Amino acid sequence: MKTRKLVLVLITFLSVSILFAQGDTVWYDSNWNVTEEENATYYRPNPEKKLNGYWLIDYYTSGMIQMEGLSKESDDEVFEGVIKWYYENGKVQQAIYYSEGKLNGSRKMYFKSGKLKNERYYVMGIVKGDYVSFYESGTKMIDGFYKNDNKHGEWTEYYQDGEKKAFGTYENGKKVGVWKHFHYNGSYE
Repeated sequence: MKTRKLVLVLITFLSVSILFAQGDTVWYDSNWNVTEEENATYYRPNPEKKLNGYWLIDYYTSGMIQMEGLSKESDDEVFEGVIKWYYENGKVQQAIYYSEGKLNGSRKMYFKSGKLKNERYYVMGIVKGDYVSFYESGTKMIDGFYKNDNKHGEWTEYYQDGEKKAFGTYENGKKVGVWKHFHYNGSYE
């Protein structure tokens, strides 16, 4: 009988603890491992229930938003729609489109200044389509194409002044054929 009472008390205690824990903030270290508040780099308040999922917002311990977006699950990141990550200065670090938890659409990454760093496209988690990256000045650095997660087709690299640095072809992620490399003065090898 005493064992039965003890089990009942433990079950009641655990149920109440779980119920109250749902409203708690979860603290994370710099590697996104759960930690105590005093060791935290980020935190996540209890997600807000929406019609089609949960609105997740992660914060830096400074109070600035680190990430925000919709997830199908409150305790797992099964993202849907556009998800944005931010630098601590408030500028967007990257914006990614998801469908059913997989990257699906544009993924744009930005410099801390807010200028576009690169953009690539995904189809249900696989990189496909045009890729472009930029110097922080805004000048194009690289342009190319992805096919099934691999570099494919012609790729071109540029100097910071916009002049060609190199170009050549990839086939299924491997360089093929002759690649031309240009010296800064315009001559090539």
